Amino acid sequence: LDHAESVELPNFIRRKSRKHIYEEYVRKCTEIVERTDANGETSREPLIPGPVGYQTFYNVLNVITSSEEKLFTAVDYVTGLLINDQFELLQRMLEDFSPDKITEKKLSKQLELSKNMLKHQYHEHVVKKGDNVCTHDISYALLPNRNDSSRNRSGRCNACLYPNYVCKELSSVVTESGKDGIDDALEAIKEAEHKMELYRGHRARVKNQQDAIDRILKDHENECLQRKDNKFTRALLVADWKMKWEEKKSREITLQHYGKRGTSWHGCLLIYFQYEEEEYEEEGEMKVKERAVRYHIYMDQILATDNKQDAAASAAMIEVFMHQCSERFPHLKEVVLQTDNAKCYSCVEFIYWLKLFNMSFDGIRISEIIHSETQAGKGLIDAHFSKGTSHCIFFMKNYQRNKIIAIASAAGLAGALAWSGGIQNCCVQLIEFDREYMRKIKDVLKPVIVATTKHFTRANHIIFHACPGERSQSKPLSMENIKNLEFKFSVYGYSNVGKGVLFEVKLPGSVKASENVEDLAEGEDDETLADEAEDNVPDNDINNDLKDSMNSSFDYSYETMVGNYVLQLPEAQRGDESDDEEYEYESKTSDESEYESEYENNQYVRDFSYQAPPTGTNEKIMSGAKVLKRSEWTRLLGPRDKDRKKRERRPRGYNDDNSNYKARVDAIAMSVRKASYYVAENLIETRDGKGDMKEYEDCSSFEVDTEKLKLRGWARRPKHGEQYGKKYIAEFAYDIEELFNVG
Repeated sequence: LDHAESVELPNFIRRKSRKHIYEEYVRKCTEIVERTDANGETSREPLIPGPVGYQTFYNVLNVITSSEEKLFTAVDYVTGLLINDQFELLQRMLEDFSPDKITEKKLSKQLELSKNMLKHQYHEHVVKKGDNVCTHDISYALLPNRNDSSRNRSGRCNACLYPNYVCKELSSVVTESGKDGIDDALEAIKEAEHKMELYRGHRARVKNQQDAIDRILKDHENECLQRKDNKFTRALLVADWKMKWEEKKSREITLQHYGKRGTSWHGCLLIYFQYEEEEYEEEGEMKVKERAVRYHIYMDQILATDNKQDAAASAAMIEVFMHQCSERFPHLKEVVLQTDNAKCYSCVEFIYWLKLFNMSFDGIRISEIIHSETQAGKGLIDAHFSKGTSHCIFFMKNYQRNKIIAIASAAGLAGALAWSGGIQNCCVQLIEFDREYMRKIKDVLKPVIVATTKHFTRANHIIFHACPGERSQSKPLSMENIKNLEFKFSVYGYSNVGKGVLFEVKLPGSVKASENVEDLAEGEDDETLADEAEDNVPDNDINNDLKDSMNSSFDYSYETMVGNYVLQLPEAQRGDESDDEEYEYESKTSDESEYESEYENNQYVRDFSYQAPPTGTNEKIMSGAKVLKRSEWTRLLGPRDKDRKKRERRPRGYNDDNSNYKARVDAIAMSVRKASYYVAENLIETRDGKGDMKEYEDCSSFEVDTEKLKLRGWARRPKHGEQYGKKYIAEFAYDIEELFNVG
């Protein structure tokens, strides 16, 4: 409440809006009841005193409770389809078939508890071991089945059984109602229960991958504490593509809003630990506390000339990042790469591109690739993209007043991100690809990609093994050297589950897999894998995006200039200057800029320095990528000290000796103290949304059908329907063409 008084309350979540709570409060204040005092006299009084004004009530409510759940925020589609939609359907079904309000209220509460258990509690149950429960133990859930049909895990967990128990109770209510549509309703309940089980498997896979990433970071932290220096050798690299940046223009008219072409924006986050010592006093003695401080540094990579986000582009972006990272941190030797399960990262081609990078670069080595599970939630890199977008919008508002400012090209987006020193702990790269050179490398890799895809198409963990000649190249591998490479890597369907499958690759086309390769398959048969292998062959048609890129717009009042930051557009983007007199492309130096005076004293405004000449091939980059412009990491800052005392507002009459201190006497302070008293004296019931509920004991007598006990491997990603490749569709090519021509 103030510097001398603090009150601790549970984190109450209000389930209704403030307006509805206030209306209910006013209704109770106006409700008259009869009361009898100690003398036996009866009087008519309001149920509760009041009411207070709505603004005072809102202020009290904001302090005592947390905001209501945000119902309109973006929810991952897995939770939406498998949980939210299903429980909404069951609730509507309950309202239609319930015999009375008492039954409806009881089952509604049970449905709410079941939903809460699956969304907020089950991830803690799935990691439990040693209790013989089939819904516990991630290893049991994700290990391959190997045709084992024994259902020998018969232990009980009332919390895990509760959703199934509630579905059975609802089925009984529907059956006994005698209304029309009972069969359809029972089938819908059965389908909803099946989707709940699919969601359990999803949560098990998400939890497994999150724990694996946490273990990697913990290992890096422990290594930092053991080394006791700041020359870290290992780090975690997180990479992701942002949704394509669409052209933005201040004072944009309606006609300019349509037909925009997106710009590809790739982001990298490097997480590492630095050793620090902190002195503190304990019992009159000075002691030293050792700690590993976690640092985050970012890089925004903008792709010029084309916007194709394929495996080659993803690997090239990572390679370029590693080169600049090696210059900044020469002591860094290897990184673990973390990505999501997007096709450009999870495909087999991406694995081979990164292995070629390891073979051709004598700096940082990628030791592992780990994928987070689908729809596992937003991460730090997503938060950085949001911050970058805000930085660009802030630039458009503050760069040049009374002029139309546009961010319409790759060069313009890079310039906006670098404006005014950019974002803290972040640098920017403008990158160009040699797609023709990439195509030649793809052609060399094509036989091994097809051969490997016949064994698996998706895996969550890949470990690269060191091989002779790795990290010994001072120059990129030549095309002839690539054709004769030999290397090994191990593939795990899920991190730290099973023994993994060893692949021995010898270019141009030999791929040998260990005997347990069937552990990687998740429902697909050999024919499906073979068809998918052909469908995943790299596409040689790379010119469409290049042709489209020649017509991109320009930025910043006819040239890309931000204070002292002048970013010259590539030749391919300039177009024919003589065709349009409106655009003038004469480059201005910083001395000629009319806005120089505004920024000349700003030490954070820096020009991009050239990584490579404007034309030609960068000899240091294996993939043929070329950095047109880049900024540098300057002063890197660590996390904010959590123990640092925040500035406190001092009330009137405050003295250091508290001689004139008076406790707060207002509506908020009195309400907080009253709420604390109710909680301490158990006058109100509170429950932890993440803890087991007492209602779970209702299903203690619930009998589980033996056929519903889960087999080993029940949480592995299920088959998601039939897949038809080129072989299937080729039979109907003539019919499709005829129907297309008919219209």
